Amino acid sequence: MGLTLIGERIDGGQPFRARYREGGTAHGDATCFRSMRPGEFFDPDAASPGMMLTLERGTLTVEIVTLTGVELCLDRLTPGHCVVGFRGVSNPAFVIGYRAQGPARLIERPMSATDVDVAVASYRALLSAAVRLTYQLACLPASHRLYCELLRLEAARRARAETGLRAPTHAVLAQRLSTSRETVSREMNHLRRLGVIAGGQEIEVTNVGYLLSKAASAMDLFREDDVWASVGAYTALAGDR
Repeated sequence: MGLTLIGERIDGGQPFRARYREGGTAHGDATCFRSMRPGEFFDPDAASPGMMLTLERGTLTVEIVTLTGVELCLDRLTPGHCVVGFRGVSNPAFVIGYRAQGPARLIERPMSATDVDVAVASYRALLSAAVRLTYQLACLPASHRLYCELLRLEAARRARAETGLRAPTHAVLAQRLSTSRETVSREMNHLRRLGVIAGGQEIEVTNVGYLLSKAASAMDLFREDDVWASVGAYTALAGDR
């Protein structure tokens, strides 16, 4: 099975800036790039010298995609976030790239002195997310991976001050957690029976303490702050699948 990048193999073709330029149109002091369609997956490669790629509007997920079709979500980006390239990180077995969650648009703009620090911070955050995901997949049972995912979703909900949590489908959660949909359904039903979560598509976490306790026990942690830090929180969850 071949990995495609907007109709091309992801390991070949023109640089991102050549493939996505919309006639070189100027947008203020930035060069415009074509809008991304919902669901499109891409690796932007590197920006032009002295320039920086930025998400202008929409939401992007950062994902690891394997040849077998597994998609693992590392983070979610909202407008203003730096979009870095991963060509030196991907290999024949998997690629790391961005998927548009709804319509999205990237721009390339002149890089300032502070943008260098922003780009470095972006790489560090993604490295941390990748290591955290590797640890959870390798060391935690499927049930506890789900607990960590629910805590991440809950942290993002709190950051946005929303009342309900629109959870991904069981199929998406299963793929994200590298388990079966039946396992996710069984665990979600178990949590509902215990009163830990309530609701249907829009979930309310009614007993965060239970999830924190289970995650802490699995990771041998004692402080609540350490659990939240180890679980991590998505940058944004708008347009979740």
